[in-house]
Amino acid sequence: MRPIRRRVRALILGATLTALTGCGPSNGAANSAGAAGGTMPAGAQTAAFRVPRAVPNDPHLLDALGDPARRLLPLLVALESIETGKASAPIDIIQIGDSHTANGNFAGRMRELFQQRFGAVGRGMLPPGLPFEYYKPQLVTVGENARWVLSSSFKQGAEGPWGVAGTREYGSRPAEHMELTSIEDQGFSRAALEVLRRPGAGSLDVRIDQGPVRNVPTAGTDQAADWIELAASPGSHTLSVSPHGDGPVQLLSWDTERTGPGVLYENFGTIGATVDLMGHWDQSILKAEFAHRDPALILIAFGTNEGFGHVADPAAYEQMFIERVQGIRAAAPGAAVVIIGPPDGNRPYKRAPGQSGSCTAQIADGTPSARPGRGAIWAPPPGLAKVRQAEREAAAKMGWFFWDWSAAMGGPCSMERWVEANPPLGFDDRVHLKADGYRMGAQQLFDELMAQYDRYRGLRTPHPASAALR
Repeated sequence: MRPIRRRVRALILGATLTALTGCGPSNGAANSAGAAGGTMPAGAQTAAFRVPRAVPNDPHLLDALGDPARRLLPLLVALESIETGKASAPIDIIQIGDSHTANGNFAGRMRELFQQRFGAVGRGMLPPGLPFEYYKPQLVTVGENARWVLSSSFKQGAEGPWGVAGTREYGSRPAEHMELTSIEDQGFSRAALEVLRRPGAGSLDVRIDQGPVRNVPTAGTDQAADWIELAASPGSHTLSVSPHGDGPVQLLSWDTERTGPGVLYENFGTIGATVDLMGHWDQSILKAEFAHRDPALILIAFGTNEGFGHVADPAAYEQMFIERVQGIRAAAPGAAVVIIGPPDGNRPYKRAPGQSGSCTAQIADGTPSARPGRGAIWAPPPGLAKVRQAEREAAAKMGWFFWDWSAAMGGPCSMERWVEANPPLGFDDRVHLKADGYRMGAQQLFDELMAQYDRYRGLRTPHPASAALR
């Protein structure tokens, strides 16, 4: 497996903004605090940003590490580089999923835990603008003029292309303003825009804090994603973007972060989505994005919406799940993959004669649903266990790490117990968790990942019992 080398472009006087091909290394920009306002002129300069990772291939180490820790090796190596002082740049962790990911509390707690242990370097990559109502990303605030037009890969019949954010923002008038502000004291020292270059596209007016306005052309001879980095002084806080008014512009994502070692944990969630959503994304854009980000770990968290639907053929779902995740994996071959099995969820069904209790762990296929009340009993939908098992088997076949969120909660009917807890850990819909419930789940997953990491570090640390493994 060859590591992806990421390259970045300096936006200085004399630098050009050339289009990024979908399958080559990304061309962003190195920090340049002296970049001036005005239109970005021609010329090109490149500089290394992310450092490629080398995964150990010592058979003695791999044998001692065992399964499933070996499935996490790219993550373990990346974290080790931070703790041993070898890392000089952030590592990226990306979570993709449904509303449990979009909510932000699970991913937010994962971000806190990773950054507390391995270093905080900002918020990283986000969907542009406001991807859905009540969007409240952590570590930053987002403001957007309502005139921007949102295109979502979840919307039936919507026209692509899309990248990992699953959305795209379209604007054409200078009054259409968008703003991303870091609320961390340290702010950011790197900012970037991912634009969709197209023939006839206009330019963007971009500003960092109260600095000069920079005009960034987005036209290109062919349609392609391009990652444009912007000079930012350490401690910058606000990235502002508006169309110049000379043609339509389209944003796929934006990014603020700090240089130096640490962890960026980025989450992209779509409310109501199934894993099939990832089949709507453009493979060339994904390759360009992951070449630029070079994630050490990708977490895939779908299954609740599938499980609450009708799962006619679990084997077909398993195959489709593998195909969708493989599409992401092919775009990021240097990343470990964690599959997060769906949490427990309950639905009201018609209570059978003699059936007692508020929840039953198993309900027969075909049992009629019911309104909550005396004539109903809560139970996990039969499809939920089928989906979870299909994802488990897919992970086993493909060499991915599987984490059973439902088991971590306590198994079937745990959602009912979490809703009845004082204070409640789940909402009355028995599908979504309260903030504390999501944070508890994140703590459990983080602890499991760190247990594997600590085993790895123990095997890598020279001492008499393990010296032969090095």
